[in-house]
Amino acid sequence: MSENGKEVLSRADIAAKHLVGNLWYNLDAVALIAGRLNPTIMRKAVSGPASLAYNEMCRLLKEGQGLNAGQLEANLKDTGFDFGWLQKAQADISNDGIDDLYRYAGEVQNASDLLDVRLHCSDALKQANEPGARAETIKAGLLSAMVEKERKTDEAYHVGDIAGEVRTEFEQMRAGTLQWGASTGLSTLDRQVRLNNGDYFTIGARPSQGKTSLMRWMFYKRAEELQRSGADACVLLFSADDTRKKIVRTLASTVAQVDSKKLRANTATFEEWQRIEDALLYIESLPLFIDDATGLTVEDIHYRTAMQNARTPVVLIGFDYLEKIRGSDNDLSRARASADGCKSIGKVFDCPFVMASQLTKEVESRADKWPTSSDLKYAGEDESDVVLLLNRPEHYISKGQTIDCKPDDESGIVLVNIAKNKEGDVGLVRLGFKKEFARFADLQFTPADLNDY
Repeated sequence: MSENGKEVLSRADIAAKHLVGNLWYNLDAVALIAGRLNPTIMRKAVSGPASLAYNEMCRLLKEGQGLNAGQLEANLKDTGFDFGWLQKAQADISNDGIDDLYRYAGEVQNASDLLDVRLHCSDALKQANEPGARAETIKAGLLSAMVEKERKTDEAYHVGDIAGEVRTEFEQMRAGTLQWGASTGLSTLDRQVRLNNGDYFTIGARPSQGKTSLMRWMFYKRAEELQRSGADACVLLFSADDTRKKIVRTLASTVAQVDSKKLRANTATFEEWQRIEDALLYIESLPLFIDDATGLTVEDIHYRTAMQNARTPVVLIGFDYLEKIRGSDNDLSRARASADGCKSIGKVFDCPFVMASQLTKEVESRADKWPTSSDLKYAGEDESDVVLLLNRPEHYISKGQTIDCKPDDESGIVLVNIAKNKEGDVGLVRLGFKKEFARFADLQFTPADLNDY
């Protein structure tokens, strides 16, 4: 071990000594420290009397045997505890407060975490030296292990602690300083669903129904919210289907409300080209990140999200689309594992995860082309907190196909079937859709200048 590593462990030994010496005089504080420092962590980072005494304090507290100095001393005598060490520890301590105890616990925790880092890096080094080693796989496994450990808690939370946090949130909501989840970017949809942290959203549809456009619109609007609020955060969109340049080109067309066909054919007016330039200037100021790598596994997604999160906290993750995630040869098992894995990623980073997914061809054999959860091609319904299924009648009518729908829905409308909604209602939501701009809107939508964004 390097000199720096030994110095860290030495600091942990000193911190543990001060911590246990103080706790012996103030056993009521053990419950506070135990909530932050698991005795298993103490044993990993620090050996000897400090670890032994702290472990017995926590055991008595946990088992309800009565945490008092007499019982503690009696139990430790049976283990051969070095009470001479305790006398020296108590002689060295000053009149420390609870903040000092937290600091000592933090030193011990840090030493334990650094030992874990060395262990994980050692494993990664061994893997890197094996024949056929793949750097991307090793990096993904290393970072995933780190992030998973960071997010794990050592014990359950008492409902009273949780209720206190919920009460604070309700008070903020009542005062208007906090909203229930983030906006989808569409007020009509917001009445039914919100982007809540840890939730897994599935947007399912047949091709050309607008699932990708809806996802991009949601991410664009969320990035816009973050920019307006000045939050140190970003959104991260994975696209295994389209390139990053194509996404930005389409988004510029959407924001500027210029038909992308005019841009490709170079028939746009001077004013339209200027609007595109204005849109690009606006888009490039947003905290929106696009990863267009192909052939990603769930572990790759986790790793790449962690890397971005280390630079700027990620508050919304999306992947377009589920069937493009690389996994096992079995499509069904792969998709289920991918959906479950991506939901876990959202929980790890405490943010919503939005997944686009294909629907089976059976939808198109129905007269109304109405999609249901059972049409999700491989997986998604069981794993999802919210399932949005899209049907755009105009697409079928433009192809000369018949579809049973209301006359008002034949053009410029996307019908959204909220097929699953754990914290709200299910049912139909009608959204406006400008196909030439790939732009969603509430039905009261009117064209707006960029200055209005």
